[in-house]
This record gives sequence, C-alpha cells and structure tokens, in this order.
Amino acid sequence: MVIHPMLLTILILLGGGSLLLLTGRWLRPRWSAWAALAVGLGAVVPLLLPHGPLDVILGEWLPGSGWTITMAYRSDALAQLFALLAAISAVLLLLWIGLGASEREGSLAPWVLLLLALFLHLVFSADLLLTYAGWELLILAAYLLLTYRRAVLPTPGIAEWFLGIQSLAGFALLFVLLGVGQTAGTWQYAQLEVGIITPLALFFLLGVAWVRMALVPFQGWALALAESPSPVSTLLLGSWLLLPGIYLWLRFLQFNAVHAPRDVVMVAGCVALLVGSVLALRQESGRRVQAVDTVARLGLAWVALGLDSPLGIAAGLFLLLDLLLTKVVFHLALSDEGLGRPVRQVLFLLGAWGALGLPPSMGFIGRWLLVLGLVAADRAWYLPLLLLAIPLMLAYLWRGLTLVPLGTAPARRWEAIAQHAIAAVVALAAWGGLALRWVRPALLDHALALVLGPLAASPSSAEVVGVSLALETLTAWLPAWTLLLVLIAGLGGWWSGALRLRRVPAPVAVPGPLQEALPVLPRETGWLAWIGQPAPLARLLGQAAGALAVTLQGLVNFLERHTTYFLFVVLVAAVVVIVVLTR
Repeated sequence: MVIHPMLLTILILLGGGSLLLLTGRWLRPRWSAWAALAVGLGAVVPLLLPHGPLDVILGEWLPGSGWTITMAYRSDALAQLFALLAAISAVLLLLWIGLGASEREGSLAPWVLLLLALFLHLVFSADLLLTYAGWELLILAAYLLLTYRRAVLPTPGIAEWFLGIQSLAGFALLFVLLGVGQTAGTWQYAQLEVGIITPLALFFLLGVAWVRMALVPFQGWALALAESPSPVSTLLLGSWLLLPGIYLWLRFLQFNAVHAPRDVVMVAGCVALLVGSVLALRQESGRRVQAVDTVARLGLAWVALGLDSPLGIAAGLFLLLDLLLTKVVFHLALSDEGLGRPVRQVLFLLGAWGALGLPPSMGFIGRWLLVLGLVAADRAWYLPLLLLAIPLMLAYLWRGLTLVPLGTAPARRWEAIAQHAIAAVVALAAWGGLALRWVRPALLDHALALVLGPLAASPSSAEVVGVSLALETLTAWLPAWTLLLVLIAGLGGWWSGALRLRRVPAPVAVPGPLQEALPVLPRETGWLAWIGQPAPLARLLGQAAGALAVTLQGLVNFLERHTTYFLFVVLVAAVVVIVVLTR
C-alpha cells in the first residue's frame, strides 16, 4: 500500500510531535529540540516530491439522513502553496530552536510539529465540515500550548479568553459552511459549482477571519499574548493561526461567480493598517510592537486580497509570505536568551527592511503588485492611505529597535558560533525577493490560476499575463535596485559614524516640546539636534510638532477608551463610501 505524500507528511509530524511531548519528561529539552528538527526536515521532504492523485478518500460517515461527512483530502495547487508557506516558516523556526536557542525554548519544539500537522490537515481537507473540525483542532492545540506554560503567562486567564473568542467566531464559520453545504447538496470542494458562494457568505467569512486573526478592533487578545514565553508568541501571532482565514477566503473565491465585496474588504484593511500602526507607537515592549505590527501588515494584505484580481491576489500572497518570513527574523531579535544586543539590532533592522517593503524583500514585490493592481482597478484613491502608513510603520519599527533586549552571549564558544550561523541563515529570509525567479513558478502560478477559476477564462484574463510580465520586470531590475539601496544605506551609516567621531557636543535644546525628545535620541542621530537651536523657524516647527503629537496622543487615547463607538463610526463611513462608489 502506497501512502500519499500529503498524508505521509501529516502522519510524520503528528506522530513525531506527540511522541516527543510524551517523552519530554525524560528527554533533555535540547535533545527534544534536535529530534523535532530532524522530524520536521524529514516530514517536509514528501511535500517536495511529485504528488500522487489529486483526491484521496479514506472513508465516509453518515450521522443522519442527507448528512455524509467524507474523510477526503485534496492536494491541489492552493493547498500545496499554503503547505509550503507553513513548512518554510516551521523549518526556519525549528533551525533556531534546535541549534541556536536556549534549552527553555527547546522544550516547546514538539508543539511546532503538532501545530504544523494540524494546519496541513486543515488545508488538505476536501470536506467543508472536515475543514471546520481542522480549524477548531488547531485552536484547541493553541489553547493547550498556552496552558502548557500557564504559570508564566503574562495575564491570568488569557488562555481561556483566547479560547472563548475563537470559539464564538467558530459558530459563525459553522453557520457559513452549513449554509453552503445545504445549498450545494454536497460537502466536498470538488463537487461545488461556480456561483454557489455568495457575497453574503464571503462577508460572514471575512468577519470570522477578522476576529480570529486579531485585526482591529479585536486585537486585545493578541496584545495580551504578546508577552507569552518565547516562542509561544511567535507560534500564535506570527505563524499558522494567521493563515486559515486567508486560505478559506481564497478557497471560496474559486466558487464565486461575481466579484467579492471589494470596497468592504479594502476599507476594513485600511482601518486595520492605519489604526494598527498608530497603536504600535504606544507599546512598551518589543514583542507588543511586533504583535500590533502583525495586525497592521495583515490589514495591508487584506487590502490586496480585496481587489479580487490577479494582481491583487498575487500581491496578497507575497505580502503574506513576507510577513511569515520576517516574523521568524523578529523572533530571533526578541528571543529570551542568546545573541548579544548588536546582533539582535542587526536582525531587527533586517526584519524591518522586509516589513517596510524595501527591495529585495517579498514585501517590496507585494507592494509593487498592489500599486499596479490599484491603478488597474481604478482604486487609486487608496494609494494616499497606503502612503500615510509608511511613516507610521517606520516610526513604530524604530521604536521597536530601541526596545530590543540586551541578550546574553553563551558561555561556550561553539554555541556562540552555532547561534550566529543560524541567525545569518534565518536573516537571509528578509531578502527572499532575490529568489523570485524560482519562487514564482513553484508557489504562485498554479495557485493563482486555481483561485481565479472562471475569471482567468474571462476577457480580463489579460491581467493574469500582466502579473507574469510585472514579475519578470522585477526579476530583471531587483538586483540593481537592491545594490543601489544598500549603497545609500552604507553611505548613510558612514556619514552618521563620521559625524559621531567628530565628537562635537550636541547643541543645547531650547525649552519646548523637543526638550524631552532630544535626550533620548541615540548617539548615531544626535546630530539631528540642530532642530532644537533657538531659531524662530525651528521653534515654530517644534511647537507645531508638539501640538500634533498631543493631538495624536489624545486621538489614540480616545480610540482605546471608546473602541465600540470608533468601530461604529468606521462601519458607517465604510457604508457611505460603498454607496457613493457603487451608485
């Protein structure tokens, strides 16, 4: 009997993770981490092999008349795409946990295998109810991971809070899936017809994804989980809990005969992007900054997916891949132990490089395609909102850099060498765009054609060709742009260092809003203190900046105290915008 590679991967991960958890009482955490790394690498290999049949049916269950739940799995391009995304993130995380992290982190390595196995079960499931069960099992496993270290959780009762919120959203998901299955007369994806998914079903699914992905205004549980022991926060806020909502959205788009509610998704994504960026400025720890960074960048990905076009979907996938890769880089920079502060700061800067969408990151490719998609879809008025988010993201990432922990260098030389080697390998993920020539055929082309479905066969299929042309152009120009940007960054660093070596005393700041800001400027940027000289124009600009900061702070405080009213105003504004645009 030949086992399908997809099932073989799930069985290896599930069996290996369960066995390591059961034997964790007797195994040293370091040995457990090494074993988890070996199991993870061995389980990923079948995903890279040529796949067998498209569909695998293991059995059926008849709970009642008209109800047939099929234990069926489907290995199509979309499922393979999300499986590879999750596998890449898991392998990078296991490399660090197994070879570079402390023993305390090593004890959590089996959970990486279990969560990855449950996520793969979800994406390969071909039955609607089996998919629902897979997502609920993933949530339950995340809850058990939190209770595994309950004694060191930052907030009492956060595990139950997380489970309660996720379960409430699960009822709405079950309602949608039951409605689709009853209308279609089947629960299997392969037997659904185009047009069976209505815009109302997509709207309900969007609400479920919004709650379960901790997007504004449901980010409270994500902030509470941000201070969980490393790598728990990364597993929950930078990994597979983020993917199911987007996966089901793209899966449902296959069977949607009309365009999705574009402006609803895009307006909601802009709200998550901008409000998340503002909230990140108020966080007092690096991990909390990264938690809200996840909220903001997921909002950007939803803006791209809301276009419901080839360029938009391709942009959303690249932005999602960039999010997963940079979250692993940020995890190394903010981990509990290991690596000195200079190395951590370099890692954080590389992660910020991708988060800001600078070439050659995957985020740059995603933003490039998003701009092209907005122009092609006559939605150019969203561009000012996206441009507004850039200085906000730069500000909170700079704040996150100042909150990077000191870290402690390992006592043994070989451990230090291993940590720096793994950190260098993981850091390359921030420049993943250089692998675009090989990533595009493997991850994008087939999945894009599958998601588009009838749209690819319509007259607008020229947009599909436009995606390929845009990516080929980027492939040709990306190395040159990268070299130019690195040169500019190097000159800036040299210039800052040259000014610092001059050891010119910083000018005395005049009383005013800048007086409190100047003393906390890093030494590298101390020369910027010339703004505080007692010149009339500088004083006027400083007072204006202070007044703007006070106004912004008051707005943020109001939003935090009156989230419900704010959400109501945003929904009313979104409805007005949609009515105006669709008249």
